[in-house]
Amino acid sequence: MMTSPSTGAPAVLAGIPGSLRDELLSAFNEIERNFRERRWEPSELNGGKLCEVVYTILRGLVDGTYPTHASKPNNMVDACREFERADATRFPRAVRIQIPRVLVALYEVRNNRGVGHVGRRR
Repeated sequence: MMTSPSTGAPAVLAGIPGSLRDELLSAFNEIERNFRERRWEPSELNGGKLCEVVYTILRGLVDGTYPTHASKPNNMVDACREFERADATRFPRAVRIQIPRVLVALYEVRNNRGVGHVGRRR
């Protein structure tokens, strides 16, 4: 993987502010570590954090201004659907459709498949 000479971060992440880049890599590395250690439930739980960071990065890209830190939208499904209205001449399909839909699917597993809570499964 190519890295940025100034930060050591992968070149693809070079346009993302350092604080968000750090949150993204931290969330990913935590999932990877838990998975390697066969800690399935923590690896699934951390998927929600990863979704929130990726959502924040996409939102900053589309809006033209990145926040300092990741945040959780009030409704992940509706927030991700909003990306579909982004200008198709400025943003690739991955930003408008593909990544947001994957985020919704991952967030759904984390929140509604018995991963984060004890209780009745649906």
